[in-house]
Amino acid sequence: MKKLKVLGLAAIAAGMFSLTSCLDGGGNTSSGMALGYAAYSMDAGGIVVKDDFGSVVASSAFNAQLSGGEYVAYAYSVDWDAQTSNKYTVATVSALDKFAEVYTQGSITDTTVLLPNELPVQKLMVQMFSSDYAFTANNHIFMSVYHKNVPSDMKTQYEFSYDSSADPVVVEGKRVYDFYLRAIKVADGNKVETDTPFTNAYDLSQFLSRMRPVEKAAGNTSVNIRINYINEVGEDFSSSKKGQSDIISFIIPEESAS
Repeated sequence: MKKLKVLGLAAIAAGMFSLTSCLDGGGNTSSGMALGYAAYSMDAGGIVVKDDFGSVVASSAFNAQLSGGEYVAYAYSVDWDAQTSNKYTVATVSALDKFAEVYTQGSITDTTVLLPNELPVQKLMVQMFSSDYAFTANNHIFMSVYHKNVPSDMKTQYEFSYDSSADPVVVEGKRVYDFYLRAIKVADGNKVETDTPFTNAYDLSQFLSRMRPVEKAAGNTSVNIRINYINEVGEDFSSSKKGQSDIISFIIPEESAS
């Protein structure tokens, strides 16, 4: 039976995606939160939610609420004694959230000039599969972008890009590709201002498709990136300070050898 990657309920509620355990099955019922990409499955005869690490989950709630192509987080429970297939796991889903997709651009805008209504980013949190590799579904990462003292219903737009012609830099002995995240306020919100996370699914499919064979040929087992962003904007909106994420690594599957 495929293992289900589980997230803590409290972490989801806070917008902080942290993998906490893997369920191996057994004669009991388990529950938790998970992330994935919705797609039609011939085996299940309906919509399933899956990730890039082998989890395939079917539920009547997916058929009722999804059509395929969505990126989601969901609360589930699983009766391991009731499973009848080794190709997918049947779960009861009690809650479901959908996340917008952010496309990645292969060229960057002028990062020395602020965009109109550009928002500073307090911090980033990327869902991790393990301590070594980022979690992906359909080669997308789930990333929460935190903004300080903003309404949770504020409308935002994100620009995610890298220079597709740039060589990686060497950081701590690793080849690392620089990405750039820019946040733009589209419309004000009305709710109480808090340190608010906005979560989306960021598309890395073309980048990983290109760079996994390159890094494999270089003798590496992962593709590494780091994300640069505006951390602080001056009061007159004329100056800024930049922030940078830790190195984020993506495993190179065996099939990327060629």
